[in-house]
Amino acid sequence: GSCHACSPVVDQENGTAGLADRIERLRMNGYNVLGSNTFDLLVCIPIGVLIAGAAVVNFSIAAPMLAILTLATVALFLMMRTHMILSRIESICLLGLYVAFVVWITLETFAVVDIVPSLPPNMVA
Repeated sequence: GSCHACSPVVDQENGTAGLADRIERLRMNGYNVLGSNTFDLLVCIPIGVLIAGAAVVNFSIAAPMLAILTLATVALFLMMRTHMILSRIESICLLGLYVAFVVWITLETFAVVDIVPSLPPNMVA
């Protein structure tokens, strides 16, 4: 499938992309992302716990991850302050933040760095 938000909306009268239509599509995609995340948190995770029987949440791991998620959300909204449109450079910055997060979490997992104590969790029985 194609990304409807990424494709230009062409005005039938003069053949130009309609900015208002494009903004509306981007706004609807934002609502879709928020709805999807809400569904994941309130439906998918509880169903997984019901199937598995239990879930242990290590707060020392969860809190830093929630902090990163909050910072990423703030970064996104700061970059989208211009009529809810991301520029190419802002998009590259957000992808860079994601790559930095993946590198950091990988380094933590293999104990190369230890910025967050207990990440990865101590596997000693």
